[in-house]
Amino acid sequence: MTDAQKRRSVIAGIFTLLAGAMFAPTIQAVELNFGKSSIDIHGFFSQGYLHSDHNNFLAETEDGTCDFREYGVNAASELTTQLYIGAQLFGRKFGDYGNDDITLDWALADYHFQDWIGIRAGRMKAVLGLYNETRDIDMLRTSIFLPESIYNDAWRESFTALDGAGIYGTLSYKSLGSLSYQAQWGKIYIESDGGVADYIAERVPMDVHDIETSDVYIVGIEWTPAAPFDGLRLRWTWNTWEGVLAASTNAHLFWQNQGVPAGLPISYHADVNMATLSVEYRWDNLLLAAETFLPDNFNYRMESPVLGHLAGGPAGMVGYYGSAAYRVGEWLEFGMYYSEYYNNGNDKDGKTNSALTGNPLYNSWLKDIALTTRFDIHDNWVVKVEGHFMNGTDLMLTKDNPDGTHEDWFLFGCKVAYSF
Repeated sequence: MTDAQKRRSVIAGIFTLLAGAMFAPTIQAVELNFGKSSIDIHGFFSQGYLHSDHNNFLAETEDGTCDFREYGVNAASELTTQLYIGAQLFGRKFGDYGNDDITLDWALADYHFQDWIGIRAGRMKAVLGLYNETRDIDMLRTSIFLPESIYNDAWRESFTALDGAGIYGTLSYKSLGSLSYQAQWGKIYIESDGGVADYIAERVPMDVHDIETSDVYIVGIEWTPAAPFDGLRLRWTWNTWEGVLAASTNAHLFWQNQGVPAGLPISYHADVNMATLSVEYRWDNLLLAAETFLPDNFNYRMESPVLGHLAGGPAGMVGYYGSAAYRVGEWLEFGMYYSEYYNNGNDKDGKTNSALTGNPLYNSWLKDIALTTRFDIHDNWVVKVEGHFMNGTDLMLTKDNPDGTHEDWFLFGCKVAYSF
């Protein structure tokens, strides 16, 4: 595609999104009454356009793509003052991920005994960082993308929710504010052809056949101080689980350098102890936030029934960001963030990864300066325009960029979202 064709593709993508926002019919929420109970039905959908000057970012963004959308509908009811039930169907398309398949995003029953204790059971959003539980709600944030250093879009399908049970509650202290807690136990599911498997196979080239995970345990603690710091939120979340990949070696340089033939069965064991420290501060129209993974969060080992131990050790991911957003008026909001991610905190310069895989050094990090603007054109409609100045290609896949990558690149995005 020539530069002129790319410019026309950008203009056409923006025009399509804006036209949809202006002329699409308005859908309203529905309330169904059944005696003393009622069911509230809400939903949302969004359509985006992405274009990059270099590097395909999880989709064919170099040519410009509209394969970037989300939609969902949820129903909820308070059967009593203490018992709540609800569920949401969800679909998405982001390049090869989602494929517009309708999935059960969450479905749970929640019984609230007292302020300090309640229980939930079913499929529930996983408590990871500040925003994992609400990342499907575009209306709650300024940006199109949450920072990839903490909220990797390719992994979203695996870590959005878990099937299990949990307890939660809030303890209030007049002079100190309130302390909230959540504890969850259950199962997550990682597909052998999904984003997590793709990324692991990017770092340790192999053909993945099956993935099994242990039970996952999640804990979240949040402190909200009293005045004069009542706009502050401090949150710590932690999850632990194990995963085992049944795979086989291939003809990649990674194995050739070790003298390991292709087609050899191997198992990849991952031990995860992921802790995230988060802070958010809201003051009038200004919102500040920052999050980081704590170190020593990932260990792995590879074994073969033929050769025994192949490799292993710590490979703690390093991810952090700082963000700011400011609302100018009822219809306009600006935001920005700076984000960094490293696959291995012990290999930030990429030399070890490059020697093993043949990838360029910059494949070991992703640095992102994001600038975004949000337009609230209607109570139910928002339009977002966003630019990312990128350095590095970590979190990207070789299969999306068979002709190679560039270290410095730019990603443009615009998105129209509707909620009812």
